[in-house]
Amino acid sequence: MQGITKGTVLGNRYELTSEISDAPGLARWLARDEKLGREVAITVFGSKSSHAAAALDSARRAAGVEDDRLVRVLDAGSDDDHSFVVEEAHTGAHSLADLVRFEAMHPEEARRIVGETASALEAARQRGLHHLTLSPRHVLRLADGSIAVTQVAVGGALAGRDDISSAEATKRDAAACVKLLYTALTGEWPGKAEEITGLKGLTVAERRADGQIATPSEVVDGIPSDLDTMCRQSLNYDETPRTPGEVARQLAPWSAQMITAPGKGRRSDDAAGDEDEKDQNFTVRRAADRIEGEGRRGVGAVGAAALAAAGTAGAAKGARRLSNADDDTDPGARAEGPRAALPRKPAPRAANEQDPADATMIGRPVQFDADETTQFSLDDEDAAYHRTTYDPSFEELEPPVPGFHGGTDDPDAGSSKLALGIVALFVIGALVLAVLGIRGIGGNADTPAASNSGSASSGAASSGASPSGSASRAGTPVKVQSASVVNQRGMRVNDSSSMAQAVDGDASTAWKSLLYRNRPWGGYPGYGGLALNLGTSTDVKSIKITPGEGQPLTANVYVGDAPGTAGKKVGSVSNATSQQTISSTAKGSYVTIFITTQSLAPGTSYYQSAVSEVSVEK
Repeated sequence: MQGITKGTVLGNRYELTSEISDAPGLARWLARDEKLGREVAITVFGSKSSHAAAALDSARRAAGVEDDRLVRVLDAGSDDDHSFVVEEAHTGAHSLADLVRFEAMHPEEARRIVGETASALEAARQRGLHHLTLSPRHVLRLADGSIAVTQVAVGGALAGRDDISSAEATKRDAAACVKLLYTALTGEWPGKAEEITGLKGLTVAERRADGQIATPSEVVDGIPSDLDTMCRQSLNYDETPRTPGEVARQLAPWSAQMITAPGKGRRSDDAAGDEDEKDQNFTVRRAADRIEGEGRRGVGAVGAAALAAAGTAGAAKGARRLSNADDDTDPGARAEGPRAALPRKPAPRAANEQDPADATMIGRPVQFDADETTQFSLDDEDAAYHRTTYDPSFEELEPPVPGFHGGTDDPDAGSSKLALGIVALFVIGALVLAVLGIRGIGGNADTPAASNSGSASSGAASSGASPSGSASRAGTPVKVQSASVVNQRGMRVNDSSSMAQAVDGDASTAWKSLLYRNRPWGGYPGYGGLALNLGTSTDVKSIKITPGEGQPLTANVYVGDAPGTAGKKVGSVSNATSQQTISSTAKGSYVTIFITTQSLAPGTSYYQSAVSEVSVEK
């Protein structure tokens, strides 16, 4: 921007120190507030611009909105030929454009970032303010993982869009949130090229032969179906949630902390036939009709440590190799070096529970399907079940009773007499026992009542939980085919990547949910349970549940032909800290442990659930 250089002082207070970005008629700088001795971010534009007055008015109104997720407006004014808006400077923050430059994000981190962004815009909307120019450059992830949105109202005013009706502005912001979600999931922008001008490393999503934008699941493996549905319905069918608040509601709940934990993901098409998956990284696959020769991009979550680490610049095989110095989206210092690829996908989260009566929900509810999104392979059945009766090493045994001859020869007289003697002894013993039994009839009149009492007691125990070590006879272990986190209607939700650890036979490992600020499940009580797929309908005799160490478990247990709470409730546990056994007489192909409340994770102020081991017997 002409007339603006390093060292320029605006408003006799703000000395420009470092340029962030420059566009025709608009520039963003880092500056030093000489009065308060702090660093600030400042947006400079021509004071004679037809939109300057509207931009300054919008900035002053935005300063009155109190929300930690909105970058605070500190000052606004004019100085000779230039007007300016001063905001907080978040040194070391990274824009969404930064975060997806080399690799698309972990789906749960994408959910969290866009959910927080939508919540911030909803807070602004309720004060009559809209963004109207929202793009990946305007969403920042700070060093502690918190999210901040810049240029609310100001960007739209500078673009001359402040005269748009409130309803239309609200819809545009909601649609922009979905575009951000698509970008976070795929690393591509599904809007117009001019909306991301200057964002190095970010490309525009191409359209398929039918004119529609490829859904995230067509580009990246392991996308939760609710996120995929939201993108498809909004981008291809214009069925966008009406407000940013509705976007946030459909994305909720999300983790209270930045997602950095590794997880396993679905195989790529190239590995569809490989049962022994060795590659522990996300992979990106092209849509069937995308341009031939386009390289594949590695996918994963950008952890805080990876963003802060210094090292040799580069990226994993298949990643984009672009210099950080070319990017103009970072308002502060930028770390060098490649970002870490997330180990394979987390258990994808299926749709959040949708209310069929709510016309604002997008698409149809995503049903529980049979793909490998959250399945894991267990060992094959023990070969002992498949043994034959033939044994080539068989040798005829010696006679089992001394004095008897082996083979097929007729017995001699001595052997016959011995056999008759043994039979006679058995007959005499049976008669003695019969006489003793007849004498006992009528002598224990209270016995039937006691027996019935014992049966009733046993029946009550079968519908509840008892500590492990019950006197009941052990059943046959049932092989669990897969495990997933589901909501009460049985739809998969992408809460954690470690479901397999709850059924791996190792009590030292555990499935742990994400961390939430509120319980249960971030304030959504119908959200989460651990569903075990038994493969076929099974007469379930007992379920043994071991809670995670230091995390009491409260849950209801269901057995049925579908996951969720639609099956028969066979028992419950309350604040359990040791292994519990649930007796059952129900039959079904799924066992669901539906968690009704959560406890504080050890050493944190967040709520979490944990299960070390679950086993099923028939």
